[in-house]
Amino acid sequence: MERNQLIKCTVKTCAYNNSKKHKCELQSIQVAPLENVEVQTPDDSMCASYECDEC
Repeated sequence: MERNQLIKCTVKTCAYNNSKKHKCELQSIQVAPLENVEVQTPDDSMCASYECDEC
């Protein structure tokens, strides 16, 4: 199933975040579990496509 999805994002330090629209500008993202954490809640995962805007 292929369809366009909107990726909402409020991570201000990410280079791909459009902070005015609270939107990720990437066409897709990679989501990964945090190391040494068994994923059970949304806080146990993260956007692995993150890149620091000012780094």
